[in-house]
Amino acid sequence: MDPGSYYYGEFRSHFEVFWRSLEKNGSCSRARAHQREEFWGHRMRSLIANLSRPEGQHFSVGDLVATPEKGLPDHLADIPEEDQCDFLCALFYTVLVDQVMYTHRRVDYAAFRLVTQYPKMDRTVGWAYTMMMANPYEVFDREILDSRKLPEATLIEKFELWARFVVVDLQRFFSEYAIGTTTWSAVREAMLSDQECVWGRYGSIFRQTLLKDRTDPQLDS
Repeated sequence: MDPGSYYYGEFRSHFEVFWRSLEKNGSCSRARAHQREEFWGHRMRSLIANLSRPEGQHFSVGDLVATPEKGLPDHLADIPEEDQCDFLCALFYTVLVDQVMYTHRRVDYAAFRLVTQYPKMDRTVGWAYTMMMANPYEVFDREILDSRKLPEATLIEKFELWARFVVVDLQRFFSEYAIGTTTWSAVREAMLSDQECVWGRYGSIFRQTLLKDRTDPQLDS
């Protein structure tokens, strides 16, 4: 399935499956845990409840690891295995653009949130780690891929298609929606200047796609 068909098709229902599992079975995100009286069997009402608004947006990158043998929920268990590569790529897309807008286009972030309501991914595991946001590329962490038996070579091939789709889709998004003074070119250049956006092996693929768009903006023609 091509990225566009998946993103505007099955991804919405798959994301709802993922989110319902977080609600039902518990997320290991510290920011999310404050909402639950029970957190994997323990009472975990958080003192940060008034500091992590709006509620319900967070999940942890640890929630993407499939470790049912350890008694932890597999939140992607009801998403078909053949779609899990695309699901991770689509999740990367939503987390990436949300973080870019928050970091580089803060003045327009409220307007962006009204349109998108994308989720936020942190790297907490219960109360063990310092509260901080995860890099979007962490959805492709080796532990996640190995736990789901996803070959990295397959995912890299898939990601090359997704990188192109993300660029084209963001071109369209910022041409269709008035998000303050933010334009696609401003977002593209912010990404190219931010090492977190072009990090690692997957980031190098995305960087080359962004650079191609700089010289050939009609990437979808």
